[in-house]
Amino acid sequence: MTKYTFSLEPVGVPRVETRHRRIVTPLPAPGSIPTLKELERYEPESLHHELPVVWDRAEGHQVFDAYGNCWIDFTSGIFVANAGHAHHLIRHALAEQINHRLLHNYTFASEIRARLARKLVESSPPPLEKAFLLSTGSEATECALKLTRMYGRRLDPDKTVIVSFDGSFHGRTIGAQTMSGNPTAKEWIVHLDPDIYQLTAPFCQRCPWGRERYKECGEWCFQRGLEQLRNQGLELNRIAGFMVESYLAWGAIFYPDDYIRALRAWADAHFALVTFDEVQAGFGRTGKPFCFEHYGVEADLVCCGKGISSSLPLSAVLGRSEILDIPPDLSSTHSGNPLCCAAALI
Repeated sequence: MTKYTFSLEPVGVPRVETRHRRIVTPLPAPGSIPTLKELERYEPESLHHELPVVWDRAEGHQVFDAYGNCWIDFTSGIFVANAGHAHHLIRHALAEQINHRLLHNYTFASEIRARLARKLVESSPPPLEKAFLLSTGSEATECALKLTRMYGRRLDPDKTVIVSFDGSFHGRTIGAQTMSGNPTAKEWIVHLDPDIYQLTAPFCQRCPWGRERYKECGEWCFQRGLEQLRNQGLELNRIAGFMVESYLAWGAIFYPDDYIRALRAWADAHFALVTFDEVQAGFGRTGKPFCFEHYGVEADLVCCGKGISSSLPLSAVLGRSEILDIPPDLSSTHSGNPLCCAAALI
């Protein structure tokens, strides 16, 4: 995919002075050019398509450079800063943890990790009863893939199929990107996992089946999608679980409630798990603690990230004990990092 590259030649622009924005230099700011060129020299080219703004600090919904300019961050740091950038309570908690002098403890026990695990579980709807802390969203979705397959194989050695949705996004590592629904983004993988399938997403505004929306349309749509998978040669009883982005990808497209209820009912009847990927949607971004709660169904696993700490790299998989307790080797180098936990506990 070709990405637009912005010119690093400063251009004069009208001065802007509003309540939330301030532009007082040419753009890009002349003083920022050495930094931008240094990054261009030493970092991968893929990172050079962002706006040529060198962040100096960010507070609340605003981003500041060192040259007197201020912008509104409509991305919340790409779904991270749910509490706003540099919230004073988070900064205070981080300073306290730094001064406490515990910055890393691998998977050895710490009181702050115990507090966060408990808070996550107590803040989650049943049957979610355990939390496994990780670093990134991709790490969480990869973990859910592993857990789902291990659970499925306990029931039947051939129950290994993961079903996600076209148009979805679950991360950029090999398993996460295979589950994602953009075929061109995973051409690099070459040998795709043959037991990961994509369902046609129920985008009602442009129905993939050419139908008009009507009552109980969601159940029909889900069954039609399963029929399509069966026609591709999939034996449906091999489905170990579904990976469902709680709203679909960058468009924040919600599924019809009856579609998700039909998916949940089918999974229950066929001993398959349902994982909701809440990395983008979670922690109040949709008006509920978790987006999947809008559908009125239970989750077997939930993948969390981004807004979980509103600042530092932290993710988690929440789930039922009988699933999370299966692997004897769940661990991660920075699992429950004390600084990340401090940010998340606020």
